[in-house]
Order: sequence, then structure tokens, then C-alpha cells
Amino acid sequence: MIDQSRSRQDVSFPTNCRVVSLEPPRYQGDCPSWTPYPEHLIGKRTLIAVPDRTRPFPVKDCLEAWLPGMRASLKAGGSVEILVGLGLHRKLNREELRGHVGEEVFHQFPVMNHDPTQCVTLGQTPDGCPISLHSRILEADEVLAVGTVEPHQYAGFSGGYKAISIGLAGLETISWLHSPACIDATGVAPGSVEGNPFRTQLRDIASVAPPLTVANGVVGPKGELIDFAVGDPESVIHRTTRTAWHCYGVTMPEKADLVVALVPGPKGVNLYQATRAFSGLVLPGRSLLKEGGTFLLCADCPEGIGLGKGETAFRHAMETPRKQLFSRKALAPGEQRAYVVGRLMERYTLMVCSPHADLSWQKLGVALVDDPQEALDSVQPKRCTWVPQGCSILLT
Repeated sequence: MIDQSRSRQDVSFPTNCRVVSLEPPRYQGDCPSWTPYPEHLIGKRTLIAVPDRTRPFPVKDCLEAWLPGMRASLKAGGSVEILVGLGLHRKLNREELRGHVGEEVFHQFPVMNHDPTQCVTLGQTPDGCPISLHSRILEADEVLAVGTVEPHQYAGFSGGYKAISIGLAGLETISWLHSPACIDATGVAPGSVEGNPFRTQLRDIASVAPPLTVANGVVGPKGELIDFAVGDPESVIHRTTRTAWHCYGVTMPEKADLVVALVPGPKGVNLYQATRAFSGLVLPGRSLLKEGGTFLLCADCPEGIGLGKGETAFRHAMETPRKQLFSRKALAPGEQRAYVVGRLMERYTLMVCSPHADLSWQKLGVALVDDPQEALDSVQPKRCTWVPQGCSILLT
């Protein structure tokens, strides 16, 4: 397992190498308490959409805090179902579901994985995105969308409508949203909220669902809850994205020859998720690296490259000749990550350090190293940026 507590003091840097450690700001504020289960949902048929385990949100703690209200809703003649918003990620098995939502919730309320084959077509957005959502949404009076607000490659920040519009969407919707035309559009970038056309699509997709209440949290680098808000989508998005900027935003340092990024927690579960650190830290116009520099990605990756359909598509696309990949006008879900990563690999060298890597990973075009010291010895950087929380940084 990768030692994610390892600091830059644990390795030897070349003589005269200037080293900068880039960490999220220490957020100053009171730790919030969980808001009670929304009173207006008591007695209603409510579908609760929760994120899967690739998102750093304490789903179990949240649902357990809501248990009194959820039970009151049953007594008032309502119903509560919980649907894990997987998008195209792998399904959680029974024991994983139990651990994800907690023992009491698991035994008292229906808990299901999202299945993209169980979606219904509901027209399209004004811009032509096909709307395909899980059929259980249409059986509810109200939808309660739970999510974490963190930097997102396309949506600016996760959370908000995304829990429905991607987490509970079908293949057609997810494919359209991740097409080159959509993810390359002006305004689509990490931290971008206003004027982001990707976010507009998410809102328009969710508009066909029953009335939507959003419950969003901002989680710190150690898993601590920094902010939590429940209410109408726009108000919650405005509040929590503002908090997220304070939590994740850092000033761009001088460009480096080598960036070492560690990816602990849920994003380190597989290579597909972990590469978000690479794409988030070397975006055109906001890159930590000098042209031709090297990026070392350190993640445990117990699930290897990834086990879901999207992760499998990512692997196959990464093994596709880049010229062929870049020429595609349409991408299957998962392939968009290869599209983004592949374009960045045209400019930078990507090294990967993972105890679960094997030689087949080299087919993706990455260089494998056993530890950060091997990368330092190979690159001999004059300037190195060390990032202990690779997916918790938003460059400004």
C-alpha cells in the first residue's frame, strides 16, 4: 500500500532542487452539524440519491442523522427509497451497500444500485442532450439529491444537479455529456460555475424530474465535514461552491520540472479515478508543470485500472492510437477520461507509482516506478512541486 502520510522529508532531492509543497488551505470555521431530514418530505414518496464510494462523502453519517425524519415519513404514510448514483461505475455488493448506508438504514429502507439499463427516455435538453433517467425517479413525489462539493473537471464542482443528471442517468445521456464537443466547450473547467455550459446541461436534465431538494457537503482533506446545506438547488450550490473555493483554492506556484501528487482516499481506489489529479493539476493555462515536464501519480489503486464499464472503456481507449482517439466526435462513457489524459500526455510524461500496477499498464503509455525516489533520481528536477492531496487542489 502507498504510504499517503509520506512527506517530502522522506525522500532525497537533487542538490539545488527547489521544492514546494502545495496543500489545501486550512479552513477556519466551526464544524457543522447535520441538518435534520427535510420536513417538507415527511409523508411523501421520496427517492434519496446518494453518491457511491468514489466520492468523499460520509453517506452513512448523513443518513443516520436523518433516521428520525425518515421513520416519521413512513408513519405519515410516505415512503423512502435510497438509490446509489453510480453513473457507469461498478455496482456495490450487498456488504458494501450495508457499510455505505449503515446497518439500520439498510434493514429499514430499500437500498439499491443505480442500473443504467433501467432508465427511461424523457426527451432532450434545449441543446439536444438526450435525457435518460432511472425509472424510479418518476415514481417519486420528491427527490433528495445528496452529494459532495469538490473540484470537477467539467462541472466546475461536483454536487448539485449532478447527482441526478449523471449519477442516475442512462448511457445516452452520459455519452452526450462526455463528448469532445461538450467537454471542450468554452467555460468548462474545474472551479467554473457561472457561464459553464456543462452545468447548464446538468440543470436542464434534472428539470424533468420531480421537485428536487439538494443536500450538499464540503469535505476537508482528512474527511472532516466543513459545510453542509439542504434546500433548493441554486441556493445550496451558491453556498457550498463558495465554501469549496476557500477549502480547495491555492495560488499557482512557479512551474516545476516534476510534480509528485499523492491521491489518498476514495479517488485512489483505481487509476481511472486517480488520474483526476493529473488532469486537474496540468490543465492548459493552469499547469504546475513546465512544457515537457514529468508528473508522478502515487495512488494505491486496489481495484487496478478500474472495474466498472466506464473504467474498462477508459483502459481500451488509452490503448488506442492517440491520433485515432483524438479524431473521434463521439466518445463512450469512460473514454472521455482517456481523451483528456491522452492529450495531456502529448505534452508531459506521466509516471505512476502503485503497488497494484502490473506491466500491462505500460500499454496505456505510462511509465511505472516503485517509489517517488525512483522518479526523482530519474528526472533530476531543478524544481519539484509536492502535492500530498492531489485531488483536493483547485489552482487559481
